[in-house]
Amino acid sequence: MPPSIKAIQEKIKQNDFELSKHAVDQSIIRGIRIAEIKEKNKSIMNSEYQETLIETKVTYSLEINGQFFLIENVPARVNPETGEQFFAPATVERIQKIISERQKPSHFIETPVYDFVA
Repeated sequence: MPPSIKAIQEKIKQNDFELSKHAVDQSIIRGIRIAEIKEKNKSIMNSEYQETLIETKVTYSLEINGQFFLIENVPARVNPETGEQFFAPATVERIQKIISERQKPSHFIETPVYDFVA
């Protein structure tokens, strides 16, 4: 049985929710803060479907205006079937801060770039 709207609202109020990687990307690109999400988000994914999520650490990647950001060892819950990544609100705020403040990276990497057009 799905949770009631009140139960969902209470989870949001208590920061007991997670955001998908796509949602985190969009929050950074659009400048949307967690407080705004909490105010406007009155529903969470349909809970009739119980997906399996595994707690792990991931490398978070984002490209903004041709600049790439990689953040290693980010705590996430990952659906092993789909690969979808979910992040706690505090984790999202930390990711947003690292990117918005352009914090000093721990190291740099060189990576090849391929053109998809054959």
